[in-house]
Amino acid sequence: MSNSFGIVGNIEPEAFSEKNKTLIDVLMSEYGHAILRSVITTFGLDAFIHDSFGGDVDTIQNVRKIGSDPKLEYKNANNKANYEGREKYDKVKYHTDERYRSIVRKARDEFDANGTMVSDAYVPGNKLIPRRNDTIPRGRQAQLDHVLSAENIHNDPGRILSGLDGLELANSEDNLAFTNAALNLNMSSMNVEDYITWCEQNPEKVNYNGNKGDPLPDEVKKKLREEYEKAKEKYDVKINKAYYLDFNNPKCRQFYKDTAKAAAKRGVQMGMRQAIGFLLADVIFSVMNEVGSAEHSFEGVWCAIGQGIEKGFEKAQEDYKEILAKFFEGSISGIISSLTTTLMNVFFTTTENIQRILRQAWSSIVEATRVLFLGGKDLYLCDRVYEAAKVLAGGASMVVGISVQETVTLKISNSPIPDKLKEMISTFAGSLVSGLVSVSLLFYIDNAPIRKFFEKIYGRKYANLELLQQKYIEYCACLRVVDVETIIKEIGFVRELIHNIQDCDDQDQINRFLKDTCKKLGIDYIETAEELEEKMTDKSYIFQF
Repeated sequence: MSNSFGIVGNIEPEAFSEKNKTLIDVLMSEYGHAILRSVITTFGLDAFIHDSFGGDVDTIQNVRKIGSDPKLEYKNANNKANYEGREKYDKVKYHTDERYRSIVRKARDEFDANGTMVSDAYVPGNKLIPRRNDTIPRGRQAQLDHVLSAENIHNDPGRILSGLDGLELANSEDNLAFTNAALNLNMSSMNVEDYITWCEQNPEKVNYNGNKGDPLPDEVKKKLREEYEKAKEKYDVKINKAYYLDFNNPKCRQFYKDTAKAAAKRGVQMGMRQAIGFLLADVIFSVMNEVGSAEHSFEGVWCAIGQGIEKGFEKAQEDYKEILAKFFEGSISGIISSLTTTLMNVFFTTTENIQRILRQAWSSIVEATRVLFLGGKDLYLCDRVYEAAKVLAGGASMVVGISVQETVTLKISNSPIPDKLKEMISTFAGSLVSGLVSVSLLFYIDNAPIRKFFEKIYGRKYANLELLQQKYIEYCACLRVVDVETIIKEIGFVRELIHNIQDCDDQDQINRFLKDTCKKLGIDYIETAEELEEKMTDKSYIFQF
């Protein structure tokens, strides 16, 4: 299996050249190589890339879950310090704020001047008097309520992360609504869902209209939820806009600095992972080849290991451009995967395995893009498309492997097996599945009937290349004063010969075809190893190529 484009490639024709080596033997060998590559790259070197639950950048979505989810924590120490060092909630400060008092004053003045009452935001049809007077029943006395609790807004980690003022948010018109004093005092600082649940659990304490013990009607529950959702939506829009889009806000600029820093760090880590994985694969395969052909003795095996390591590093030096390309690809995929992770954490919290899947997916996409558009001038578009398809197939197999690893981890999480052994079992299961799926997909791509169909279309579409080749041959023949017709005839014969060999189904058919061809050309055909050895020792015998 060629490694020119990463951990995937072609099953080379020379793999069948060994005597008595069947297709199954070749596939099993390739399965072993693919599994080893999986362990080295995705399941080996990934251990050096630390994935944090919820990504590497603080988002409003995640900081609000800190405390309730033990896996989540602040990524930026300054953000943690700001939250822990917040001022203590001051109820008087929030309820004597000028924005709050002006709305109360305006409603009272309108009532005093025109007798205009205000509508109860939570109890449909209930009209309220915006006056504090003991003669007014609690169910008819208006009080201005913070739809989102002022205390909750003050202590909201998302609000603190955005850097917005709690007084301004709590006392904005979007978050203030008149309701009767009985309901307002009964609800206190509870949020809507907590209050509804409390009412269901404590029916004797419910007081939504001044009549203690009356059950909370469904229409009141509905209005409570509607007003809450409407205020919450506007509140979240303000916070999200300030933290993610307002570049005049220092907290917004800090978010993008943290995002860039996390992306750069992940890019370097992924670049090193790809480069080192490529290097280790060369070394390990060289060692395996040397050990496989070594003498069956302790000394012979150790010498073979040393020679394999030496040859592996020599090959790596020759492939330094490819190693640099791997580093560049890994860096790009690492940066993109980090940015994708941060974006996803704006909306939901990502687990470590989701981040690994993102890294592998982007790694395959970036590598496939390089193969497709920068795969070398010596490769036709059709060839690059197939190589890119194989890269994506390899990436898909890695994603499947990671998913299997996570599933196995969950299945054995409660078993009495030691934690270290659990990790080894899940890693091996993921590596095994990844390797098997990878080689199976690659073998199918290389041998699928649709390939020949596309090759025929490709050949017709680019028939002008054949014409250019013909012109070039004629030009070269004229320069060297060579019989052009003879050249064309010989080239045509060779081309036909190659096509016929490619159409052969197995090694025996190839042998029969070559034997018949040699007879047509009058070439002495050597059929057995004994005959070849006899000819080699005969000094009078002349080999003709």
